[in-house]
Amino acid sequence: MPITMPTVAREYSWNKVDSGIILSCFFWGYALTQVPGGNLSDSMGGDYVLFVAAIGWSLLTFCTPDLIHIFGGPIGVIWPIVLGRSILGLCQGVHFPSVSSLLSKKLRTAEKTFFLSFVFTGAPVGMLLNGSLGSYMLNRFGWQSVFRCAGVLGLTWAVVLRYIMLTYKKASSSKECEDGKIEIESKVPVMKNSVPWGILFQSPAFWCMLFAHFAETNTFFIMMSWLPIYFSEVFPGGKGWIFNVVPWIICPVFGLIGGWVAQQLIIKGWGITLVRKLFEGCGLYPTSLLLILIGYQSSYIGALVSLAVAMGLTKLTLSGVVANPLDIAPTCAGTVYGMMNTMGAIPGFLGVYITGYILEIFQSWKMVFNFTACLNIIFCSFFLIFGTAKPIVPMSGVS
Repeated sequence: MPITMPTVAREYSWNKVDSGIILSCFFWGYALTQVPGGNLSDSMGGDYVLFVAAIGWSLLTFCTPDLIHIFGGPIGVIWPIVLGRSILGLCQGVHFPSVSSLLSKKLRTAEKTFFLSFVFTGAPVGMLLNGSLGSYMLNRFGWQSVFRCAGVLGLTWAVVLRYIMLTYKKASSSKECEDGKIEIESKVPVMKNSVPWGILFQSPAFWCMLFAHFAETNTFFIMMSWLPIYFSEVFPGGKGWIFNVVPWIICPVFGLIGGWVAQQLIIKGWGITLVRKLFEGCGLYPTSLLLILIGYQSSYIGALVSLAVAMGLTKLTLSGVVANPLDIAPTCAGTVYGMMNTMGAIPGFLGVYITGYILEIFQSWKMVFNFTACLNIIFCSFFLIFGTAKPIVPMSGVS
């Protein structure tokens, strides 16, 4: 939706507020299924949850052009489109909690940091695919083709994932029968009782983790949603495919390098808490400075480089606060990550909408960038002071 929004908004005469609502409503649903998705994944397995959700979000993505054509054109109302994108968010909201649950159960502590960074860089790689292939298809075949292609790819991925998991489980069952013993898949105890929310809510480390993630996702979602519109308005002569591609090339590089370095530091004996705080600070403090500088950029290249590097630096937090639920709650990491990502999803609908409102009323990109930078500095500082990687969820109550 973000890369097609300038074209769709012109075609259907949407203003900034309309665009902000349609971009942000995805996160209304996205925020609601984080905790339930993590809890289901902790109890019944993330692969089942991922398969069902992927079928749903892929079909909805494929049908989005029809929804826009029916209600955005002859009828001229956006609320059915808003509802459709909210349901899309409901489906995609379970993704990261499910992945976190799988990683927490399958991997040893020393393996988690890099592998989590590796898996989570799939998001910017997807944005890179959308920015490059999507921009080409947008210009060549029309904006509808971007949604059709993404929907087909999503359905294909879901079917392949299911096939691989069924094949793996069948092979595991055969091996168990041959060996005459049960193979233990999980590296951590399986959650038996309910999540100890009382302990978590009383911990300063838990709250500062939530707000630090809030700051990082606020930066990411605002940039993801409004970046194409920023460049098309401020630098109308710039080529669309460049600013839709370059930031998403930088993000995976920073994420993978950061994950590898963090894992090496942990293997060499660095404290996990120190590593988490180091990468969180290196991710958000320089990003804040770059965001402030962007407001004063007058050249296309300067703004593009600043934004690309700022977006890349946010991926260092994959080795910081994003990995923290696996540290503080290894027995229920999916549920705790879901809670953290619920907080992280709030900027998706509130921050994206407020950005549209600021731009419509004040017409100031500088105000948007400065406010985002201030939130980064404040909440990152809280994490550096109160954050920890020591488990705060007791091992009692699990089998």
